[in-house]
Parts: sequence; structure tokens; C-alpha cells
Amino acid sequence: MKLTFQTVRSMPQRNALMKLYRGALVYFRENGAPMPTHATVETDLHRVPEGIKPSALHYRLISDGEKPVAAMALILGYPQDNTLWLRRLILPTALRDHGYEQAILNAVVAKYQGQMTDLQTMMINATPERLQFWQDLALL
Repeated sequence: MKLTFQTVRSMPQRNALMKLYRGALVYFRENGAPMPTHATVETDLHRVPEGIKPSALHYRLISDGEKPVAAMALILGYPQDNTLWLRRLILPTALRDHGYEQAILNAVVAKYQGQMTDLQTMMINATPERLQFWQDLALL
């Protein structure tokens, strides 16, 4: 597994995000969110909590070699200065349980170790299996 994290700038990258979102429809259903559209992708690329600078948002398209496998939105310094908030991690259902989530989170922790002391995320309507996955992670 060779992961790369890319800032989303081009239309082909946005299209890859849309494909990832469509491969993760269970995520949207589990969270009670409407089915994703191109507008969903555009909103996710720019949305930050009120009072937070846009530069705090780090939205990445994650590829394994040439194949896009996930999308992630991180906000640095929210809700506290030392916190890295994982706002969204989109991984197509077919790629779950292949080690991608753990590898992605390990890379994030390695990148921000020393800058951030807490990693925070939120789960809505988590299945017992998904909740157990997150509880079992040992990251910081």
C-alpha cells in the first residue's frame, strides 16, 4: 500500500471525489445525510466551522498508487488549538476492512505529531462494528 495525499484542485480530482462519495452511499445513509451530489463535494472542499480560518481546512484526495481510495477533511486547531479534527473520512464500502482506514490515520498522526496532541472525530448512527473499529484505534 502506497498512499499519497493530494490537495484537490482539478476537475478530474473532483470527479474522483464524486466517484468515492457514490461508492460510500452507506456512509451517507448511516448519517442520515442526503445522497451526495457535486454540490456536496464542493461544499466539503470549503466548509469550516464558524470563526475558523479557511486555511485550517485540509481536504485531501487519497490514492493508493494511481487509484483514488478515500477522501478526508481535517481541520487543524479545532475545537482547541492542540486538536486535529477529522471532520470526514470517505472510504467506499468495498474498500473497508482492507487496512486503508488504519493506514490513513497512521499517516495523519505521523504528519501532525508534535503539532497536535488530540485527534477528534464524531460518529453519527454508528453501527456496532464501525464504533468498535474506532474504539480499537491506538493513535496518539
